[in-house]
Amino acid sequence: MAACQRALAIEPDSVSALTQLGQCHAQQGEPEIAVSYPDRALAIKPDDEAALSNRLFVLDFSSNAWRGHPAHRCTAELRHDRHPHVTR
Repeated sequence: MAACQRALAIEPDSVSALTQLGQCHAQQGEPEIAVSYPDRALAIKPDDEAALSNRLFVLDFSSNAWRGHPAHRCTAELRHDRHPHVTR
């Protein structure tokens, strides 16, 4: 996490560092902080597959904390559209 924070200090728009920080915060049980990082990355580069994948990871990893949150419902809809076999 420290390496990503140093990278952001040098390059604040680093999509890679933002994406990785989201995953780190999710693994530390900080879903609200975690989801903000891939969201920032997607604001910079909306078509970044790693950032979108990380956003899905963050929301899935902390799904109990995010059930009912609008972002979780939106992500569940996206996932269901692409993968109908996945339950909501």
